[in-house]
Amino acid sequence: MSELTTIPLMKETRDALKMLGMKGESYDALLRRLIETAKCQMLYRELDDIRQKGDYIKVDDIDAL
Repeated sequence: MSELTTIPLMKETRDALKMLGMKGESYDALLRRLIETAKCQMLYRELDDIRQKGDYIKVDDIDAL
């Protein structure tokens, strides 16, 4: 089993987390879910940056081998 830690939070932050949590969801599960959501958002932002910069090759432009 993984080692547990204590993370000090302001009560306002704790209350905000409570509002985001689902019934019966632990803080660990909630934070893991939020982390996964943030990782997806980061990927979408990166892909959008690539698209906006035009820093890619369209599949149609790739010559057949």
